[in-house]
Amino acid sequence: MEIVSSAASVIAVIQLAGSVVKSCGGYIKQVKDAQKEILSLQQELGDLLKVLEKLSELLQSTQDTTLSTSETVRDELLKCHTVLEALKGKIDPGNGKKAMSRMVFRALKWPLTSTEAERAKEDLERCKLSLNLDLQIYQTTRITDIARTSDRIDRKEDLKQLPLVAEAEFGSYMDQHEDECLSGTRTELLCQITDWATKVDNIPHCG
Repeated sequence: MEIVSSAASVIAVIQLAGSVVKSCGGYIKQVKDAQKEILSLQQELGDLLKVLEKLSELLQSTQDTTLSTSETVRDELLKCHTVLEALKGKIDPGNGKKAMSRMVFRALKWPLTSTEAERAKEDLERCKLSLNLDLQIYQTTRITDIARTSDRIDRKEDLKQLPLVAEAEFGSYMDQHEDECLSGTRTELLCQITDWATKVDNIPHCG
């Protein structure tokens, strides 16, 4: 499957998974000895569909492109599509008269061995867990970002509400003619500056 975007890909995977579920359903009434195995596989497909639908809803509802452009998500969708395609190829006879004749034969027997069915379930579960992990990481990141933004806004609002003393700002218009240093402070530094600015023949003015 060519990956165009995560939003388009997840829809394609959902449709494919639904098709495989339907194909499994066609065997349940025909194959009595494999009903439990088929139902178990359908359950795994159903769980995967829930994650895929949740991913699809999130991709369509959010304006954040982080998830839709994620290479990890696209890779996982591609793997999932590959697994479903392989499974569909084994259990779906296809269409046409030739396929119908095969269906008559295949209806008597579930086409997957127990080992193949178990392996298919494991592959589907890996797909489900990987996509679910991507969702959790994205949602956790979003919640963290929202919390940080909210905290910054709250702190700014708190600072705005702090009481201010009129004309107390450094360098305000009201004290433009006053010395910046209070009397008796910074005397050593002021003396050094005076010596530097007015010294003649290296004779200090402060002692």
